[in-house]
Formats: sequence, structure tokens, C-alpha cells
Amino acid sequence: MKKLGGVILLASAVMSLSASAETNTSTSSAQSIASDILSKTTSTTVIILGGPSVDNPASLRAPDDSVMTLDTVLSAGYKITPEITAGVFGEVVLQPFLQRDYTFSDPAVKLSHSKLISSGTFNLATDLRVYPGLLGSTRNKDQYFAWRTTQNMNYEIPGTRLTVGSVSYIRQYVMGPQGAAVGSSGKPSTDFLGYWGPNVNYQLTPKVALTALYELYPVHKLGGGFGLASISQGYPMDFEPGVSIDVTDTFNVSPFLNIYPTDAKLANTTVNVTVVAKLF
Repeated sequence: MKKLGGVILLASAVMSLSASAETNTSTSSAQSIASDILSKTTSTTVIILGGPSVDNPASLRAPDDSVMTLDTVLSAGYKITPEITAGVFGEVVLQPFLQRDYTFSDPAVKLSHSKLISSGTFNLATDLRVYPGLLGSTRNKDQYFAWRTTQNMNYEIPGTRLTVGSVSYIRQYVMGPQGAAVGSSGKPSTDFLGYWGPNVNYQLTPKVALTALYELYPVHKLGGGFGLASISQGYPMDFEPGVSIDVTDTFNVSPFLNIYPTDAKLANTTVNVTVVAKLF
């Protein structure tokens, strides 16, 4: 009996050790999976402060007398490959001063490629976004959904500190039968919104660069036909000189001026700041 008891105890100990090993292996495997997921997960916050005019920096209002805003974009994604990321993002425009209000924009899903074309110091990144039209303000416009494609091109000029680039997108709003004329004005809705931002950067130091951006916003109205004659400017063209400062590898602050070339005066020139934080 003693011998049998010893065998039983030994078998029990072996089983206990095996169960413990399986538990430890299972825990280790779960931790490895979680670590792998986190290593492929990204999250970024972009905040743009639309500030006051240069000639009245203490004001809490923009030159057109509107309240200053904080345009906040929150995004999260998962890297399918090192270059391809699938994710979601949302945008809210805050008015923290005076009126203390906020406005949500439609959230979107996004599929991006960070190196669609990459050769030497040239790189073209792109993304495709779909806005499902979940907000009541969107549905009130009889808008089903919207989609957008974005192109971000950069070329570092060899032997210099200069980088030239171009950011562009086109966004289509897919409307229902009532979408062509909504609201009291009865004016047709925008069905295509474009953007083109040629830019140039000069790298002063590894973490500080001088920047210059010119922005154009072509717009097409629903039912307006096609061709250059049917395209108008959605917003005034503007020129944005600034400074980009990498405070850390994951935190950037970029103050800049917003100048309207067609009405370039201090009263219309605003002081703005963009903050980019990569959370993980």
C-alpha cells in the first residue's frame, strides 16, 4: 500500500505540475498575443487651435467675429502589415471659450497605406475613408454616406535640408432624392469637395523645421455639370507659414500663421497651433 500510495502521490504531483505548466503556457501565450496586438495598434490625437488675429492676440474671437475653436481628431488603427493600417476616427469641433459649445462630425472607417510608392527619398502615402452618415445633421441633408481618398506625397531633395510635398483629397457626398436642395435657401448641396495643399519644409535641426503650406478648396455642387466652369472655391485660399517642433518622438507642436493672399492684412491673419500626440 505504501508503494501504491507513493505511486499515486507521484502521479498526482506529475499531474499537478503538468496542469501548472499548461496554465503557465496558456498565460504566457495569452500575454504574447496581447503584446502582439498592442504592438500593431496605433492611436493618434490631432488638435488644431483656430486662434485670434495677429493685431488682436488677446481676443477670444477669430477675425470674422466667430468664436475660436479646437478642432480635435481622434483615431485608432490596427496594422495589418507594417505599411497597411485599418482603423476608425472621429472628429469634434470644440468651442471652449465664450459660447462653450461643440459639434460632432461623422465618424469614419479608414484603410491606409504608408508606402504605396516609395523609392529613395520619395514617398507616396494614401488612404480611403468611408463616412456612414450616422449623425442626424447628415441625415437631415438626405445624405446616405460619403467617401474620401487622400494622397500625401513627400520628396526629400538629396544634398539639401528641403522637403517638398503635396497633400490632396477628394470627398464625395452620396445624396438621396432630396439632397439637391435642402434648407430654406434651396441651394444645391455639395457633392464633391476637394483639397490641394502643396508644401515645403526646411529642416533647421533634427527636431525643428520651417514649414510653408498653400491651401486650395475646390467644390462642386450637385447637378452642376462637369468641367472647370462648374468648380468653385469652397473656402478662401490661404497661405500658412509655420514652425514644426518635435518635442518628443510621439509629440509635435506646430504654431503657424493663416494668411489670406486675396485679403492679406494683419486683421485677417490668425495665429494657430497644431498639436499631434501619438498615444501608442
